[in-house]
Amino acid sequence: MYVVTTPTIAARFAALIDAAGDLDLFELDTLAGFGRSGLASQIRRGAKLNPRVATIEAYSAVLGCDSAWLLLGKGAPPSDRTVRGAVNRARTAQGGGRGGHRTTVRRRAAGARGARVQ
Repeated sequence: MYVVTTPTIAARFAALIDAAGDLDLFELDTLAGFGRSGLASQIRRGAKLNPRVATIEAYSAVLGCDSAWLLLGKGAPPSDRTVRGAVNRARTAQGGGRGGHRTTVRRRAAGARGARVQ
């Protein structure tokens, strides 16, 4: 990750999401345990200025950064490689590899219909 001044939670959050590459905000919410809440979008836009510490910790775990850096800007930001690795581990833990929740949801839906799951 290139070094820039990221004075707000929203700017730091956006930098992490950009570093992750192919991570969409709904997937990030799901990986962090918030379902498809739209919370990541609110934080990224700056609409949610004071998220709870537990929320920051959940997103930090998925994005591979220190929660103090995400919340307060203290310390060094993680490298892009670190962020991508953390996201991939979260996807694997979620049960779907790349694409995480999309794969899991698709398999559950097929199983519920009695269809053969590939």
